Amino acid sequence: MGSNRILIAVVAGLSILMTSCYFNYIHLKYETYTGAGWNKYHTQIAFAASTSAYQKAQGITAFPDGGTHKYLINNAGLYIIDTTKSELTKLVDFSDLYELIRKNWSVEIIFNDTLIYYKIKPSTEWEQYLKWSNNKKDSLEIYTLKDKYLSSYYVNILNRNIVRIDSGSFSIFNKKNSNECKTNLTILNKILSNVQVAEWGLRIKDIYPKPDSKYIDDNVLCG
Repeated sequence: MGSNRILIAVVAGLSILMTSCYFNYIHLKYETYTGAGWNKYHTQIAFAASTSAYQKAQGITAFPDGGTHKYLINNAGLYIIDTTKSELTKLVDFSDLYELIRKNWSVEIIFNDTLIYYKIKPSTEWEQYLKWSNNKKDSLEIYTLKDKYLSSYYVNILNRNIVRIDSGSFSIFNKKNSNECKTNLTILNKILSNVQVAEWGLRIKDIYPKPDSKYIDDNVLCG
């Protein structure tokens, strides 16, 4: 998966720094998934991506391998980028899937006029997730996600209506779709590098709210 990381330093005060188990830096990150596709005019790309905001562990909690990040935001979804305007729009939310299996899934996308067809494929079989479940509540959640994501869908980019379709029909339609409409992550991420962070829904004032005067010394580093 391709990725772009944006580090925002948040000055939170010495007392917090000394008592917290996490650095006060908020890391904002998006990651794109393979399967992105152009529209026929090559002016828009449909793709899947995840976004997150987190703080890294510090002190003894960071040993021996860096520790576990404290995640403030974890989201995923189907997006569309208008390459003529560098305008980003989220069409479908996949956050329920991301919470369960993080990055371990891929997506097939077909961009057909005003409709975007898509199918999610977990890297691990659903039955294995059921074996890993700890209780009935977890099992029920996995069954619900399995029922949802075994199906294929299309979303109308004009009204954002989502329609479930037969996966067999999706496979047939996918075979007819020209590979010329596919794009790779290198091209996609280069285009996304022009998109403002806030367009991803990663607004530092929402994630880490404080008075405007306190943001004066914030540093923004791209890497």
